[in-house]
Amino acid sequence: MSDDRSYNSYQSHWNSQAYLQQYYCADRVAGDVEVYYQKVISFLKRSGKQYQQMIDVGCGPTIHMVIPIAPWVKEIHLADFNQENLDEVKKWLNEETNAHNWDLYINRVLEIETGANVTNEMIDARKNILREKITKLVLLDIASPENIKSLPKFDLVLSAYCVDAATSKLGEWKKLLNNLTTIASNDSTLVLVSSNNSTYYAVREMKFPNAGVSQNEIIDALEELGYTLKTTNEAIDQQFHLINVEDWVEYGISSIILAIISRSA
Repeated sequence: MSDDRSYNSYQSHWNSQAYLQQYYCADRVAGDVEVYYQKVISFLKRSGKQYQQMIDVGCGPTIHMVIPIAPWVKEIHLADFNQENLDEVKKWLNEETNAHNWDLYINRVLEIETGANVTNEMIDARKNILREKITKLVLLDIASPENIKSLPKFDLVLSAYCVDAATSKLGEWKKLLNNLTTIASNDSTLVLVSSNNSTYYAVREMKFPNAGVSQNEIIDALEELGYTLKTTNEAIDQQFHLINVEDWVEYGISSIILAIISRSA
């Protein structure tokens, strides 16, 4: 378990319903998710790689981050520290009436992928793909070596607002990032989404920690972990995307960092 006591706030103060209502009940896809979809879809189409097994570490009570990846992978695992979050995901997988509705997000992904008008049949088809390929919900403490060692290696590791939001300390963040990368196979892709220079994010009146990491700190940490990053500014810009976020300024987040990095065996 992490030595950073702020990590425990997710056990004592987290409310998955409040989080969903605040961040995922608007009538449009928020700007950070929009750019994430654009960049991830572009990368997947450009690389053309089919993945065997992926994991989303710190999925929260959501499935929206894996929507564009589902056609490119055979099996998806969703992992989170909080059982309440996984229970929300399970509601959607089981098509329960009180499950969160992700149709808006599925529709937007399909619009970007196809450039065409999206039908209900297309949305239902993507739902079927997601429900077929999401095979495991994993209760995971990313700070626990025992938990990490119990996992297989994945050729695609996604983690959004997890390692940076699990601690307020930069040193602890580096340890968590190291733990995350140990579950990535030698021939894998890492998709990492982090708040940029943010010390907290809010859900209603409750503030949760952020490590306040910058793009340069992420680059330095990944290089220390053995990732070979492209050296020119233009090449780095293809791997790292700094995205302004107007939607969440009042909640503590003004910009995010999206990293998409592949490494070869």
